[in-house]
Amino acid sequence: MRIGLFVKTFLVLFALALLVFYFTPDATLIDLVKYIALSIAISILFYLFYPGLRGIRRGDKVILVSQGILPGIFGRTAVAMGNARIGEELKIIFKNGSEAIGIAENYEGFFSPPKVRVLFENRGKKNAA
Repeated sequence: MRIGLFVKTFLVLFALALLVFYFTPDATLIDLVKYIALSIAISILFYLFYPGLRGIRRGDKVILVSQGILPGIFGRTAVAMGNARIGEELKIIFKNGSEAIGIAENYEGFFSPPKVRVLFENRGKKNAA
């Protein structure tokens, strides 16, 4: 999930580096390499610290984890209905409309959405037979 954020950040900073290189009359190719290296460094730092600063926001897709062997792969997906940080409670809603309360376990990874551990799930009313 964050790979897109990393690429976008790098492309913006790369374009800025090219503009600075173009408008600096006595810049050399070594200066351009330094600008690009700075762009890469800032992109990596942004990639590392952004999820912690942002947290989980309303509308983010989250994955529900259990205590299984591979919780990130076999978890169900849902949508966050509020903002949360690691360790805080979060209300989530599934595609079928049912709701649950969980605790934020992890922010989004490079390819995975944020992880939430379910505490209580409201599955709705069942029809009596």
